[in-house]
Amino acid sequence: MWPDKPRIAGIPQYVDRELLRQIAGLNLRGLQVICELYGTAATAERSDDFPLTADDWRALDEAARERIADAPYLLFEISVDAALAETGAAERSAASALPAVADAPARYSPWSAAHPRAFAGAVLHFAWHVAHTRPVAAPFVLGLPPQACAALQRSSPHGLDWLADAAPHWLRLRWHDDESHWRRRLVAARDNDLKGLRAHTLVGLQRLAGRAPRR
Repeated sequence: MWPDKPRIAGIPQYVDRELLRQIAGLNLRGLQVICELYGTAATAERSDDFPLTADDWRALDEAARERIADAPYLLFEISVDAALAETGAAERSAASALPAVADAPARYSPWSAAHPRAFAGAVLHFAWHVAHTRPVAAPFVLGLPPQACAALQRSSPHGLDWLADAAPHWLRLRWHDDESHWRRRLVAARDNDLKGLRAHTLVGLQRLAGRAPRR
Protein backbone atom coordinates (compact mmCIF):
# COMPACT_ATOMS: atom_id res chain seq x y z
CA MET A 1 0.00 0.00 0.00
CA TRP A 2 1.28 3.43 -0.97
CA PRO A 3 4.52 2.40 -2.71
CA ASP A 4 7.26 4.92 -3.30
CA LYS A 5 6.35 7.33 -6.04
CA PRO A 6 7.37 10.83 -7.19
CA ARG A 7 6.73 13.49 -4.57
CA ILE A 8 3.87 15.88 -5.16
CA ALA A 9 5.08 19.41 -5.79
CA GLY A 10 4.74 21.54 -2.70
CA ILE A 11 5.60 18.85 -0.15
CA PRO A 12 8.66 20.03 1.85
CA GLN A 13 11.66 17.73 1.97
CA TYR A 14 11.46 17.54 5.77
CA VAL A 15 8.21 15.56 5.39
CA ASP A 16 9.68 12.09 4.80
CA ARG A 17 8.01 9.10 3.21
CA GLU A 18 7.45 7.27 6.49
CA LEU A 19 5.51 10.21 7.90
CA LEU A 20 3.48 10.38 4.68
CA ARG A 21 2.64 6.67 5.04
CA GLN A 22 1.49 7.24 8.62
CA ILE A 23 -0.74 10.12 7.54
CA ALA A 24 -2.22 8.09 4.68
CA GLY A 25 -2.86 5.16 7.00
CA LEU A 26 -4.69 7.35 9.52
CA ASN A 27 -6.69 8.96 6.72
CA LEU A 28 -7.71 5.52 5.45
CA ARG A 29 -8.79 4.43 8.91
CA GLY A 30 -11.03 7.50 9.22
CA LEU A 31 -12.56 6.98 5.77
CA GLN A 32 -13.33 3.38 6.69
CA VAL A 33 -15.12 4.60 9.83
CA ILE A 34 -17.26 6.99 7.74
CA CYS A 35 -18.20 4.20 5.33
CA GLU A 36 -19.02 1.92 8.26
CA LEU A 37 -21.19 4.60 9.85
CA TYR A 38 -23.16 4.91 6.63
CA GLY A 39 -23.42 1.15 6.47
CA THR A 40 -25.52 0.94 9.63
CA ALA A 41 -29.30 1.08 9.52
CA ALA A 42 -29.36 3.71 12.28
CA THR A 43 -27.36 6.21 10.23
CA ALA A 44 -29.27 8.73 8.14
CA GLU A 45 -28.83 8.78 4.40
CA ARG A 46 -27.23 12.19 4.72
CA SER A 47 -25.43 13.89 7.59
CA ASP A 48 -24.35 17.47 8.26
CA ASP A 49 -21.09 16.04 9.56
CA PHE A 50 -20.08 14.54 6.20
CA PRO A 51 -20.54 15.86 2.66
CA LEU A 52 -22.43 13.98 -0.03
CA THR A 53 -24.82 11.09 0.58
CA ALA A 54 -24.60 7.65 2.11
CA ASP A 55 -24.63 6.09 -1.37
CA ASP A 56 -21.61 8.17 -2.40
CA TRP A 57 -19.58 6.77 0.51
CA ARG A 58 -20.93 3.23 0.24
CA ALA A 59 -19.90 3.11 -3.43
CA LEU A 60 -16.22 3.36 -2.49
CA ASP A 61 -14.31 0.09 -2.57
CA GLU A 62 -11.07 -0.43 -0.65
CA ALA A 63 -8.87 0.70 -3.54
CA ALA A 64 -10.84 3.93 -3.97
CA ARG A 65 -10.61 4.66 -0.24
CA GLU A 66 -6.84 4.16 -0.39
CA ARG A 67 -6.60 6.62 -3.26
CA ILE A 68 -8.63 9.22 -1.36
CA ALA A 69 -6.53 8.70 1.76
CA ASP A 70 -3.25 9.24 -0.08
CA ALA A 71 -2.77 12.89 0.87
CA PRO A 72 0.26 14.44 2.59
CA TYR A 73 -1.91 16.00 5.29
CA LEU A 74 -4.65 14.81 7.63
CA LEU A 75 -8.05 14.76 5.96
CA PHE A 76 -9.52 15.25 9.42
CA GLU A 77 -9.48 18.55 11.26
CA ILE A 78 -8.72 18.93 14.97
CA SER A 79 -10.18 21.92 16.81
CA VAL A 80 -7.16 22.12 19.09
CA ASP A 81 -8.31 25.10 21.17
CA ALA A 82 -11.67 23.51 21.91
CA ALA A 83 -10.12 20.12 22.65
CA LEU A 84 -7.48 21.40 25.05
CA ALA A 85 -9.95 23.73 26.74
CA GLU A 86 -12.21 20.78 27.54
CA THR A 87 -9.27 18.73 28.83
CA GLY A 88 -8.21 21.60 31.09
CA ALA A 89 -11.75 22.04 32.40
CA ALA A 90 -11.96 18.35 33.25
CA GLU A 91 -8.63 18.45 35.08
CA ARG A 92 -9.71 21.52 37.07
CA SER A 93 -13.00 19.85 37.97
CA ALA A 94 -11.20 16.77 39.24
CA ALA A 95 -8.74 18.84 41.26
CA SER A 96 -11.45 20.95 42.92
CA ALA A 97 -13.98 18.15 43.51
CA LEU A 98 -16.55 20.01 41.37
CA PRO A 99 -18.90 18.03 39.10
CA ALA A 100 -16.85 16.61 36.28
CA VAL A 101 -17.23 17.97 32.77
CA ALA A 102 -17.85 14.40 31.61
CA ASP A 103 -21.02 14.37 33.76
CA ALA A 104 -22.57 17.14 31.67
CA PRO A 105 -24.93 16.21 28.84
CA ALA A 106 -22.80 14.90 25.98
CA ARG A 107 -22.73 16.85 22.73
CA TYR A 108 -23.57 14.87 19.63
CA SER A 109 -20.66 13.65 17.57
CA PRO A 110 -20.51 11.04 14.81
CA TRP A 111 -17.34 9.82 16.54
CA SER A 112 -19.11 8.95 19.81
CA ALA A 113 -19.57 5.21 19.21
CA ALA A 114 -16.81 2.86 20.33
CA HIS A 115 -15.02 2.28 17.00
CA PRO A 116 -15.20 5.89 15.78
CA ARG A 117 -14.16 7.08 19.24
CA ALA A 118 -11.06 4.89 19.05
CA PHE A 119 -10.19 6.61 15.77
CA ALA A 120 -10.66 10.04 17.38
CA GLY A 121 -8.24 8.98 20.11
CA ALA A 122 -5.72 7.76 17.55
CA VAL A 123 -5.85 11.10 15.72
CA LEU A 124 -5.28 13.09 18.89
CA HIS A 125 -2.43 10.88 20.11
CA PHE A 126 -0.81 11.04 16.66
CA ALA A 127 -1.12 14.84 16.56
CA TRP A 128 0.36 15.16 20.05
CA HIS A 129 3.25 12.84 19.12
CA VAL A 130 4.03 14.61 15.83
CA ALA A 131 3.85 18.03 17.49
CA HIS A 132 6.50 16.88 19.98
CA THR A 133 8.77 14.78 17.76
CA ARG A 134 8.40 16.53 14.39
CA PRO A 135 7.74 20.18 15.28
CA VAL A 136 8.85 21.50 11.88
CA ALA A 137 6.67 19.10 9.90
CA ALA A 138 3.70 19.18 12.29
CA PRO A 139 1.86 22.23 10.91
CA PHE A 140 2.11 20.85 7.38
CA VAL A 141 1.00 17.25 7.92
CA LEU A 142 -1.58 18.01 10.63
CA GLY A 143 -3.05 20.92 8.69
CA LEU A 144 -2.83 23.11 11.78
CA PRO A 145 -1.51 26.65 12.30
CA PRO A 146 1.82 26.85 14.16
CA GLN A 147 0.14 28.25 17.28
CA ALA A 148 -2.12 25.18 17.48
CA CYS A 149 0.89 22.87 17.22
CA ALA A 150 2.60 24.90 19.95
CA ALA A 151 -0.47 24.42 22.15
CA LEU A 152 -0.24 20.66 21.60
CA GLN A 153 3.44 20.77 22.59
CA ARG A 154 2.51 22.48 25.87
CA SER A 155 -0.32 20.04 26.62
CA SER A 156 -0.16 17.00 28.86
CA PRO A 157 -0.79 13.57 27.31
CA HIS A 158 -2.76 12.41 30.34
CA GLY A 159 -6.08 13.91 29.24
CA LEU A 160 -6.04 12.60 25.67
CA ASP A 161 -7.92 9.38 26.35
CA TRP A 162 -10.55 11.21 28.40
CA LEU A 163 -10.96 13.74 25.63
CA ALA A 164 -11.52 11.10 22.96
CA ASP A 165 -14.06 9.33 25.19
CA ALA A 166 -15.98 12.30 26.53
CA ALA A 167 -15.72 15.03 23.91
CA PRO A 168 -14.96 13.72 20.40
CA HIS A 169 -16.92 16.55 18.75
CA TRP A 170 -13.63 18.47 18.35
CA LEU A 171 -12.81 16.15 15.39
CA ARG A 172 -14.36 16.75 11.97
CA LEU A 173 -13.74 15.76 8.39
CA ARG A 174 -11.71 18.59 6.88
CA TRP A 175 -13.82 20.91 4.72
CA HIS A 176 -16.87 18.84 5.69
CA ASP A 177 -19.22 21.59 4.53
CA ASP A 178 -17.70 21.83 1.03
CA GLU A 179 -19.59 19.24 -0.98
CA SER A 180 -18.01 20.11 -4.33
CA HIS A 181 -14.50 19.65 -2.91
CA TRP A 182 -15.26 16.15 -1.69
CA ARG A 183 -17.29 15.18 -4.75
CA ARG A 184 -14.29 15.90 -6.98
CA ARG A 185 -12.02 13.77 -4.81
CA LEU A 186 -14.43 10.85 -4.53
CA VAL A 187 -15.17 10.82 -8.26
CA ALA A 188 -11.46 10.95 -9.15
CA ALA A 189 -10.77 8.08 -6.74
CA ARG A 190 -13.62 5.92 -8.08
CA ASP A 191 -12.44 6.54 -11.66
CA ASN A 192 -8.80 5.85 -10.75
CA ASP A 193 -7.97 9.32 -12.11
CA LEU A 194 -4.53 9.65 -10.54
CA LYS A 195 -3.76 12.90 -12.35
CA GLY A 196 -7.00 14.40 -11.11
CA LEU A 197 -6.28 13.22 -7.56
CA ARG A 198 -2.82 14.79 -7.56
CA ALA A 199 -4.28 18.06 -8.83
CA HIS A 200 -6.95 17.92 -6.14
CA THR A 201 -4.34 17.25 -3.46
CA LEU A 202 -2.45 20.34 -4.62
CA VAL A 203 -5.65 22.37 -4.24
CA GLY A 204 -5.88 21.07 -0.68
CA LEU A 205 -2.30 22.14 0.02
CA GLN A 206 -3.09 25.59 -1.35
CA ARG A 207 -6.20 25.84 0.81
CA LEU A 208 -4.24 24.92 3.92
CA ALA A 209 -1.70 27.59 3.03
CA GLY A 210 -4.48 30.13 2.51
CA ARG A 211 -3.63 30.58 -1.15
CA ALA A 212 -6.62 28.92 -2.82
CA PRO A 213 -10.15 30.34 -2.93
CA ARG A 214 -12.95 28.08 -1.79
CA ARG A 215 -14.79 26.71 -4.83
